[in-house]
Amino acid sequence: MKKTIKHILILVLIFCVGQVSAQNLLEFNQYFQNKEILNPSLAGRENMTIANVGFRQQWSGFDGSPQTFYVAGHSPLKKYTRENLTYEKNSLRISTPRIYDRIYDSEMAKAERSPKHGIGGYVYVTDQGHFSTWKAAATYAFHYPISNKWKASAGLSAVFNNIEPDKDLVVKNPNDATYQQYLDGANERRLQVNMGVSAYTDHFYIGYGVLNLAKVSVVEDILDSNENLMQHVFMTGATFEVYQNIRLAPEIMAYYGTNEEFGYNLNARGFYKDLGYMGVSWRNDDYVGFLFGVKATDKINISYAYEQPLNEIKNASKGNGAHEIGLGIKF
Repeated sequence: MKKTIKHILILVLIFCVGQVSAQNLLEFNQYFQNKEILNPSLAGRENMTIANVGFRQQWSGFDGSPQTFYVAGHSPLKKYTRENLTYEKNSLRISTPRIYDRIYDSEMAKAERSPKHGIGGYVYVTDQGHFSTWKAAATYAFHYPISNKWKASAGLSAVFNNIEPDKDLVVKNPNDATYQQYLDGANERRLQVNMGVSAYTDHFYIGYGVLNLAKVSVVEDILDSNENLMQHVFMTGATFEVYQNIRLAPEIMAYYGTNEEFGYNLNARGFYKDLGYMGVSWRNDDYVGFLFGVKATDKINISYAYEQPLNEIKNASKGNGAHEIGLGIKF
């Protein structure tokens, strides 16, 4: 009887692993730290290089619950700084140094009105039960100014995806062909393409992305999983000052899969000066999250999020939720 139950649980994991690995990036409460993963057109949108490292422990009350680690970054191909604008080096000395500031501001304004290219990439690894999933991606985006304030962008990501079982921890079931393929060393490996378009200003953005727009199997698929399904992702957000030194940043992310699965994340963060933020999130009517971030230095940010389930998972996980921690570096 115990062996039968164990077989059933393992087969359930085989069925679910594709769905979880496809969804976990959409389930991050701090998805706003890495928007370019869900929408490639947002890579390189700022005049700086941004790198993020993060970890998520989901369903922390369960044995074998999903754990995800990621490294992500993006940058414009050319950054405009005072160092690479050479007018100070090549001009005569000016008795009023503030004139340089005005010239610099003028040159930066011209640069902002020019098309630019962005690049990025990410690697993430998820362990869930007896399965491990990892992805590696490279991203390109083109940004074009359509007015003094607005820019439009389009981008693509090429993603290599690998799913493999831990054969040392499972019980062999010779009666299931798919299960047996895994035990014989079969992995799922494929290349997939994500795309996105967006429009944005310094204080607002709106974007649409498609995950799994196209895919090519490197190793023939042996799972009919949601990892193969197309996901449509919509994101928008704004930042505005509500009081002196206090800013509010509400955001919405919603997705719809070709399997008719719908999900969303509503969140809002409040910033005090540039010292940090506190916020809340609401996901899929079933989860509430609490968001915290602090600016450790001018270039380093540390963030944490806790998510509490409000559905039946709350009792099954003994009240334990999901934890996320992130480290961001800007340079």
